[in-house]
Amino acid sequence: MVVMLRTIRNFFIAMLFLYSTIFSSGNANASLNNPNTDWFMNAKYGLFFHYLAGYNDITGSNITQWNSSVNTFDVNAFANNMEAAGAGYVVLTLGQNSGYYNSPNATYETLAGYTVGAKTSTRDLPLDLYNALNAKGIKLMLYLPSNAPGNDSFAANNMGLTTKTSGDWNVNSTFGDKWAQVIQTWADRYGDKIAGWWFDGYYSWNGFDSTYAQKYSSAVKHGNPNAIVSFNPGVSMKKNPLAGDYEDYTSGELTSFGAVPTSRWLEGLQWHMLSHLGSGWAGANKSFTDTYMVNYINSVNQNQGVVSMDAAIFRNGSLSPDQLNQMKAIKAGVRNVNSGNLNSITAPADITGAIGSAKTADALGLPKTVSLVTDAGWGYANVTWNVDASNYDPTVKTAQTFTVNGTVTLPTGVANPNNVPLTTSINVTVNKIPSSQMTATATSQETVGENNAASMAIDGNPQTIWHTKWDKSGVLPQSITLNLGGTYPIDKVAYLPRPSGSNGNITGYNVFVSTDGVTFTKVASGTWKNDNAVKVATFDPTEASYVKLEATAGVGGWASAAEINVFVEHQPPTTTDNAPSGWVNQDVTVTLSASDIGSGVANTYYTVDDGAEQTGTTVVLSEEGVHKLVYWSVDKAGNVETPHTAVVQLDKTAPTLHVVLDKTILWPANHQMITVSASVYSEDSLSGIESVVLTSIISNESDNGLGDGQTSNDIQGVELGTLDTTFLLRAERSGEGNGRIYTITYTAFDHAGNKTSASSTVTVPHDKSDK
Repeated sequence: MVVMLRTIRNFFIAMLFLYSTIFSSGNANASLNNPNTDWFMNAKYGLFFHYLAGYNDITGSNITQWNSSVNTFDVNAFANNMEAAGAGYVVLTLGQNSGYYNSPNATYETLAGYTVGAKTSTRDLPLDLYNALNAKGIKLMLYLPSNAPGNDSFAANNMGLTTKTSGDWNVNSTFGDKWAQVIQTWADRYGDKIAGWWFDGYYSWNGFDSTYAQKYSSAVKHGNPNAIVSFNPGVSMKKNPLAGDYEDYTSGELTSFGAVPTSRWLEGLQWHMLSHLGSGWAGANKSFTDTYMVNYINSVNQNQGVVSMDAAIFRNGSLSPDQLNQMKAIKAGVRNVNSGNLNSITAPADITGAIGSAKTADALGLPKTVSLVTDAGWGYANVTWNVDASNYDPTVKTAQTFTVNGTVTLPTGVANPNNVPLTTSINVTVNKIPSSQMTATATSQETVGENNAASMAIDGNPQTIWHTKWDKSGVLPQSITLNLGGTYPIDKVAYLPRPSGSNGNITGYNVFVSTDGVTFTKVASGTWKNDNAVKVATFDPTEASYVKLEATAGVGGWASAAEINVFVEHQPPTTTDNAPSGWVNQDVTVTLSASDIGSGVANTYYTVDDGAEQTGTTVVLSEEGVHKLVYWSVDKAGNVETPHTAVVQLDKTAPTLHVVLDKTILWPANHQMITVSASVYSEDSLSGIESVVLTSIISNESDNGLGDGQTSNDIQGVELGTLDTTFLLRAERSGEGNGRIYTITYTAFDHAGNKTSASSTVTVPHDKSDK
């Protein structure tokens, strides 16, 4: 009766799931460029937490320990920390390989063969966390593996899984249906309280394809049709080809913070990346400086990408103090915009004095520029210059917004037939971004001629900072003074004059610098030739806020145009490697890829195992063992990159394996099932043993051969693909043969993927004679 009731119960569970799946499948599809990700993009960044048994001080060797850990989580203190961190969202793990989950789910426990409450906490931690975060406007997302718990064979077997590849279960459609039912139980309970889901371990080698993504997406969107979903294919920045059209954003798991999007959408998915603040997942240290993280997140957000940062979390929901302080610094550098960081606005005096009396705006002269100075290291002001044109030509443009280079050009060409003074104002909004992305300001204070442009290039991307024309009748020498604005943290500035259209009487140039715009010191001079760019000098701008260019010539000399190009270099190169992250069993070729946004890469250097310094971008490692590769690059301006370290673990030797059976002969041949036990000994001196599994048990005779008693199932109690060391063999052989031989084979795998097999045999003799 108990068996019958369990069968009936499981039948109704299956039917209920089938019914819910049929009626929820219409919401399964994601859509390219999905507007449901708008909130995600606007969130800019969020925090990702591995709240799992065995991580940091979180315990969970049994359900009592697990409940104790989950019950200590202070959701209100955690929400306060997330507010201080400026998190736009939080991603929380429901559970992972241990098989313990921090939210009740009777569906899971029933399908996995457990009693209700055996593997899921009594507390609904995500629900409590939602209530605390929602009060502060912070969204909650959930993490869940795409597969059964890696370390819980009992649950996996009950859900239809029996074998593993690379430590994860090989999936099938039966499991996919059951796991979707588990997901939907949570999704329906939470509804729109959960804004999105991040599914881990969606790997090709375990059998995943788009049918599973459809089932899981359908289950999620049954609870919240607007929930966004992603399926992680491993370390990559791409759309998961296994997930079909059932993703809304890129899972984006990377080993470091460095990738930057070119636009919001990557193959139609919202661009998103995930990496860890510490040295590894859930690590509590800081691997990056606060400035680096602020600069990086701003560069991603500038192109409408999203950054998730994995951080350490402890039993009671508290955080690493170092990481929390870094989160606060990130908030200050990313969230705190429009916060009044403008120090000054400088306009040429002739503009200020001329506005009130001008009969037309043209009386102001040719276009001028307004200089903006912000806090050191920050800048980029959006400026609106307003002209009250109500008494003038109604077609005139009344406002101009200029957001490039931190300057605004005052409008000209406004008719003023009634001679009414122009009303003007300058409105400034300061958006904090790193100076490495900021274009500095230059204000021209010309003594003659015409100023047509003003800009400065950052990190070696040259642009024209000044362009002028001298009247042919002018008397040389004449000079132009440029205010470079000495508040920016620029290390090196090089000025290159480039004349054109000058006659042969131009004899050369002089370059002067000044800190106050009054007292100038000559730092360079040279011969000026037509269309010949010449590097004139290099300065520390804290000692040279102003630069003055003076043209010299003989009688009648003139130049129709001249330019000063500015090169700025203060960032070192960036070098990355393609070293494998775990143990490998073949020779490794590591390619070092260096780039520099300024002067260009001069050389890349590396050492192997603290040996001699070498130059190059290709490192070949063939000797077995753990190798430390340290590398860095230097650019042509002499900036040296902070060294990076990659660890390469190489094991090309297969493990050793020995199999000893407690019985090698079965006699008498009485057709009885006999228990045989195996002792398996394996060793690997480098990467270590990952697993040992029973590969096969075969017989040289068929189950129902001639003269063997016509019995079947001669090999029983076998779990292939596991470390099964006890099984049943039938004491039987064919009377027409020479005896039966059972061959038992085990295979050992090390962490590098090397494997070895060993066999032992059990014999059922034909008889006990001496023949």
